[in-house]
Amino acid sequence: MQTCTSPYLRPNYEVLLLLYYYYYYYSYYSYYYYYSYYSYSRYYYDSTIILSYYHTIILSYYHTIILSYYHYHYH
Repeated sequence: MQTCTSPYLRPNYEVLLLLYYYYYYYSYYSYYYYYSYYSYSRYYYDSTIILSYYHTIILSYYHTIILSYYHYHYH
């Protein structure tokens, strides 16, 4: 009775360990990439909202100043 001694059919633990580490690092870096992308997009969205809010406040402030200037000088 002949036993199977082919090296391709035996479990190669070094290759399995290497695949495990590749999978672990790939999942870690993909998670890190998606988390950084999400935080960057959220930061960009929040800063856009804050900038538009302050822009509206500043524009209304200057608009009030200009209107009061024209009102007092030309009426």
